[in-house]
Amino acid sequence: MANSILLFSSVLLLPLVCSVQFNITRFTSNSPEVAYQGDARANGAVELTNIDYTSRSGWDRYTWR
Repeated sequence: MANSILLFSSVLLLPLVCSVQFNITRFTSNSPEVAYQGDARANGAVELTNIDYTSRSGWDRYTWR
């Protein structure tokens, strides 16, 4: 009983996520709409991980103006 209450309350605390779809033909490092953070890099596409380091990652943010 206690486990089910804990599971239910933890599900309520999860943030809501909205999926967004957009089409960008080419990613460049100097694009003002995209912010790269962590190990993320632009190389024609967005690379979120560095193959040399397995425990590192990156993310990017797209700003629609």
